[in-house]
Amino acid sequence: MRPIHHALIPLVVLLAAGTGCSAGEPVQTQGAEDQQPPPAVQPSTGPEAQAAATETAATYVAALEEGDGSAGCSVASAEMKAALAESVAQEAGPASCAAGFAAYADGRPGVGGMEVREVTVHPDGWADTGGGPTAHAEVAYPDGVHSEEGMAVDGFRFPYIDGAWVIDMQVD
Repeated sequence: MRPIHHALIPLVVLLAAGTGCSAGEPVQTQGAEDQQPPPAVQPSTGPEAQAAATETAATYVAALEEGDGSAGCSVASAEMKAALAESVAQEAGPASCAAGFAAYADGRPGVGGMEVREVTVHPDGWADTGGGPTAHAEVAYPDGVHSEEGMAVDGFRFPYIDGAWVIDMQVD
């Protein structure tokens, strides 16, 4: 007769093989689902910077056109987000960037028919921007809706802050 511990060895091996994790699978740790991956850093120079800045400008203009607070806040600087939330809180609404951006877009003159044309990246910024990469977006108003004079082209500048092109407009 065999000792009992010899009979249990194959059972233990079988159970360990069926319940273990393979080396190719990541190990889940407690609280790992709460961790956010770090945001991707956008380039500040070269053709990739131009593409990233163009995407930021297009997202902002589309958000203004549609009154989309979530999209608008996704490209806003931290200071602009705080100002937008504060602006809506002062009017007894819920203090959120999205609600503030929707109100901001609603109050902008000339919204309707805007489209981003050319975006230029200036790696050293402008003299009045304090240095650092800055982009300029040319915005066209095909129907001349921007002003009573029928202005067809305007633009805005936006900075590169903490690894991203962001909109940093004054919130009135």
